[in-house]
Amino acid sequence: MRLSLSEIRSNAMKFASEWADVSSERAEAQSFWTDLFAVFGIKRRAVA
Repeated sequence: MRLSLSEIRSNAMKFASEWADVSSERAEAQSFWTDLFAVFGIKRRAVA
């Protein structure tokens, strides 16, 4: 299912606010990628 541009923008703003205070990139790497792909409506397994 394709997301509209407004949905992607909304998801991106939520993503940015949730990840703004993360201090350990290595510990959160998998969660980061999962959440980033979700911004665009893509499941991580479809890319991995």
